[in-house]
Amino acid sequence: MPALDWSIVIAYLVIAVGVGAFFARKASESTASFFAAGRTLPWWIAGTSMVATTFAADTPLAVTGIVAAKGVAGNWFWWNLAIAHVFAAVYLARLWRRSEVLTDAGIIESRYSGKPAATLRAFKAFFFAVPINCITMGWVILAMRKILGVFVDWEAILPAGWFEAVVALWPAGNQVDPQTGLSVLFAMVLAVGYSVLGGFRGVVITDLIQFSLAMIGSVAVAVLAVREVGGLGELMTKLEATTGDAAGLTAWVPASDSEWMPLHLFGVYVLILWWAQKYSDAGGYLMQRMAACKDARHAAGATLWFTACHYVVRTWPWLLAGLAALVLYPVAENAGLDRETTYPMLIRDLLPTGLLGIAVASLIAAFMSTIDTHVNWGASYLVTDLYQRFLKKDASERHYVAASRWAVVIMAVIAAIFALNMNSIADAWVFFVTLGSGLGLVALARWLWWRVSAWSELAALGATLLVTLVLYLPGVPELGEAARVLVTVSFSTTIWVTVTFLTPPTDDATLDAFYRKVRPLGFWGPVRARCPDVDLTERKWDVALGWATGVAFVYLLLFGFGELFLGSTGLGLVLLVLGVVCGWLTYRVIVDGRLPFGPRATSPASSG
Repeated sequence: MPALDWSIVIAYLVIAVGVGAFFARKASESTASFFAAGRTLPWWIAGTSMVATTFAADTPLAVTGIVAAKGVAGNWFWWNLAIAHVFAAVYLARLWRRSEVLTDAGIIESRYSGKPAATLRAFKAFFFAVPINCITMGWVILAMRKILGVFVDWEAILPAGWFEAVVALWPAGNQVDPQTGLSVLFAMVLAVGYSVLGGFRGVVITDLIQFSLAMIGSVAVAVLAVREVGGLGELMTKLEATTGDAAGLTAWVPASDSEWMPLHLFGVYVLILWWAQKYSDAGGYLMQRMAACKDARHAAGATLWFTACHYVVRTWPWLLAGLAALVLYPVAENAGLDRETTYPMLIRDLLPTGLLGIAVASLIAAFMSTIDTHVNWGASYLVTDLYQRFLKKDASERHYVAASRWAVVIMAVIAAIFALNMNSIADAWVFFVTLGSGLGLVALARWLWWRVSAWSELAALGATLLVTLVLYLPGVPELGEAARVLVTVSFSTTIWVTVTFLTPPTDDATLDAFYRKVRPLGFWGPVRARCPDVDLTERKWDVALGWATGVAFVYLLLFGFGELFLGSTGLGLVLLVLGVVCGWLTYRVIVDGRLPFGPRATSPASSG
């Protein structure tokens, strides 16, 4: 890249590390400060941080690969999660914030009791901190390998003889070449560096910068890629000439005989996956940001803001770039080309000086915004749910903060090891879905049904791990993606529901304390009867209708913009107007805890 572009990239990296150093003293105050920013975040910072951390370096590459393999409808693989995220915005976010835990594993000993609860907390903390979290970071690192392999030449950057020395020391037979290995190592050291210094507060503030850069970069790539094709008017024509099925490739919902996206797979995505996936109750790093908010209402607002940005604002720059890449790098002429790599190729080939530096900085920012979140989040499990809970219970806050910083480094090293064994981002996504698809229903049931116990979740974890292991064993007939999800969900659900009725429930004292603090809705009859003095902030019908209008809001805007870009302008405008109305109704539920009509709830939702 030219010197101007490199100066933009370097300036961003200096700012990111500077932010971490600036917040270092504040992060050292306590584990709540290191992992939850002292619970002081307003909705717009927490929500933007959610968006930034889900905008990883792998995401535009994976979407480009999905569009090439399954068309636009293939993105229902992640679009389906909007249903769960809206439910989190109108209901679950408030419950997470009221619980006052630092991790989703921490809720376990508030909701359940006895040795089963302690065992579940320890197992879940390790399971999510190491295999789940590090697989995620592994595919993000893999994406960075692909991106930096297109742009960076360390032999030209390093002083004479230095690169040759690195090559001489590089492990023989390593599938990662020294060029990309050095690039990823450099970015990892910076991301981990400011995460160690600034803790979670440093993470979320850098996320604001990273999201801004990432959006500028992705919009620039989409605009210039479409312009190179000849404009939106020419895009469909050239897609037809290139693929032979432009209508099928760009359909929102696949036909029964779709060449691009099997209808049965679409059905699994929309009807099952959103509640079956492991974060169906908004646990993980989203919950960490809810826990860091000022109060329950800010947590709900942050989640709604994240959902709107994640599905509406970001989708179309990626999709348009992916469609344009099929025209600019035709499959017939590039038979062996990794379609995920065509996204950084668009950046390299189309962006002028200045914009090129911003786009490359945006991808590095996307990478770092995800890595910093995952190392901090993984460390929160290791320290609060394992080390502090089971190994060293009575140390000072200073000691636990120091342990937290070491845990961040450990998480980064483990993730790098995982990354060395991955080749495809999309394939890693599919494996990840199978691994977690038996855990979602029991996670939701925890908030909605008093009878669920620690034994239920232990059974779901064990069943899911067992069936996933069996499905991927050598010699086992290979099932399609939809079949794997169905088998995993069916087996896990049968096991955990059976175990629920065969084992004792959580003791009354624990259930009553949880109910009084969190105030959940749903099937809590026996507990509610013991706690008649508890006024429920939310009402079932307001939550249900707010959920429905929220889902409509997301999809109407998503497809409204799609019609404007690729279909009918008139239909697109109608969808957008309807979407705005639904969005306003959902916002009223978030702010007031009720729809703008009908009787008020017993107590004001704004109290949290």
